[in-house]
Amino acid sequence: MPRYVTHKRHRVRHGLRHDRHVPTQRLESVGVLQYSADGGSTPAWAAQIGAADLKVNTTVDFYVRVKPDEILPTDDGLYQYSFKLVPDPTGLVAGQPNTTGVGGLTLTWQGNYAHIQGKVPADQVGKKITISASVKDMSAKVISGTSLVGTWTV
Repeated sequence: MPRYVTHKRHRVRHGLRHDRHVPTQRLESVGVLQYSADGGSTPAWAAQIGAADLKVNTTVDFYVRVKPDEILPTDDGLYQYSFKLVPDPTGLVAGQPNTTGVGGLTLTWQGNYAHIQGKVPADQVGKKITISASVKDMSAKVISGTSLVGTWTV
């Protein structure tokens, strides 16, 4: 059997299914971000970052996710998630990178699950940390969720 067959003026390879034949979901809305100190075991996912994880000169280690119940339509495994740490705008200095409120932190994620860890220096007291997320569907439509915001304390 030939490798390619001519069909309606298009070359079609046997056995392949094309994305255009698979209906894709269109993302409509993305809800809030949630916080967990230990990845969701205890306590349950919360709407605010815990005070214990907002202390300077202390190692922080916590998790965030987009609330699954508020992603419409429900994720079928084809959505792509993106998380980022947004610096406090009060630290903006011309010609220098702004790391105010997020310096010393690392953010890694897989799917709808982000892990934030590190140690923030003492001079960040009173500065804000903002964690934002966006979700992209198969049609490249991107919607951002409601960010988590916290203030560093002693």
